[in-house]
Amino acid sequence: MTEIKAIETWYKGVRFRSRLEARWAVFFDALDIRWEYESQGYIVDGRPYLPDFRLTEWGTWVEVKGSVAALDHALMLAAARDLPGAKDGRPTLLLLGSIPQPGRVDIAWIGLEVYDDPDHGPCVIDGHWGFGTGALEHLDTSSATAVSCGDEHLWLEPVWAAGDKSSPARSAAYTAARSARFEHGERGGRR
Repeated sequence: MTEIKAIETWYKGVRFRSRLEARWAVFFDALDIRWEYESQGYIVDGRPYLPDFRLTEWGTWVEVKGSVAALDHALMLAAARDLPGAKDGRPTLLLLGSIPQPGRVDIAWIGLEVYDDPDHGPCVIDGHWGFGTGALEHLDTSSATAVSCGDEHLWLEPVWAAGDKSSPARSAAYTAARSARFEHGERGGRR
């Protein structure tokens, strides 16, 4: 099977490794979420790792992948454990996939958080996070699945939260991201 190569894309003076990453930058901008792209690399579990984004107001790191198959599960668990932590109440690492269709249901993305278990030490847990009107919010779903305290629990797929919770601002941000055009020097977003 032939692997499809990502298209490098320029947006706001930044060269993104993929068009999907640039579309997420458009989404963040539409919601006034401040971001940095590939600002700092780290050695995580003995391996080099360069997170795609850092959401600066929250201290949350973001990894964008076009498919779950492209995600290195062990590296993501180690990154959630080893990267500088986010502000209280925010996930350390947020895993994002394709830009969802606006106006249907609220998409929840996997957020990895670390807590200290008295018996096992630092543990990585997953929860479902979405974007409110400009704010990252924890979605109270009972389908959070993975806990890693040395065990191999591999999940890492976004889930759809029940009900239509899409705000007008979030729907507009998804629309802006999905419709962004980057060819011929265009800047992304709506004109």
